[in-house]
Amino acid sequence: MSSTFVIPHNIATKAGPPFPYDKKTFKGLVIFTLLIETAQSVMVMATLFRLFASGYGNTVQLNTVGLNWLTAPVLSSFVPAVTQHYFAWRIWRFSKSAVIPVIVILISLMQLAAGIAAGIKSEQVGKFSLLNEANFSRTSVWLIGTAVCDVIIAGSMTFYLRQAHTNSSIQSTRSIINKLVQLTVETGAICATFAIVEIITFLALGSTNYHLAPSGALSKLYSNSLLVHSLVNINFSETRGNVGPSEGGSGSAIEFAKISVAP
Repeated sequence: MSSTFVIPHNIATKAGPPFPYDKKTFKGLVIFTLLIETAQSVMVMATLFRLFASGYGNTVQLNTVGLNWLTAPVLSSFVPAVTQHYFAWRIWRFSKSAVIPVIVILISLMQLAAGIAAGIKSEQVGKFSLLNEANFSRTSVWLIGTAVCDVIIAGSMTFYLRQAHTNSSIQSTRSIINKLVQLTVETGAICATFAIVEIITFLALGSTNYHLAPSGALSKLYSNSLLVHSLVNINFSETRGNVGPSEGGSGSAIEFAKISVAP
């Protein structure tokens, strides 16, 4: 968890002054994501201290939900929702069509609502031993919705980027689009894989809470995915030269003709 926290911290630190043309909303999104991840990391550390330091050997403490209702279901659905909305916006900018972005947003809101509902129910139940039975439907909707959303985002981004690659005759543009496709597939595949692993663990080991292990890293993966894409925007902004101001890297792929991407 330390590495998945340090990476967004470093990227968010870089996303300050090097974004001279960036919209304030995008800067705010990067900072907001870092603050949420900081809060979650602090709560996780407090929980670990309660379980393995102050409450070491106390089986009652091991069965107590504590802050896990907030760190796992709520924040692990909220951070993905923020990232999914960002990519829905990116898909709209590439495709100029609202169909897929609306689908992504609706599924994202569904998984967010299920995650929040699961968190509230977890806090009410208060014991890990009772969670799976009490939260089965909510957790299932949350995890399945997250995975489906990831697959749609990765597939759509790849499709529209490849379409832009095919339609472009400029070699530098085609090279940059190839890098974007690779980045999209890699980050999307990692997020979707962890979400699917969590679903399988939850459904196959219903009498345990082993699914919380991948869940702990899920929001960190989403924030890293978002911030890695913001790092690409940094590279675009720093090398645009005479191309003109960047709006949070929001231009279409065709605008990248005079841009170089750092390896």
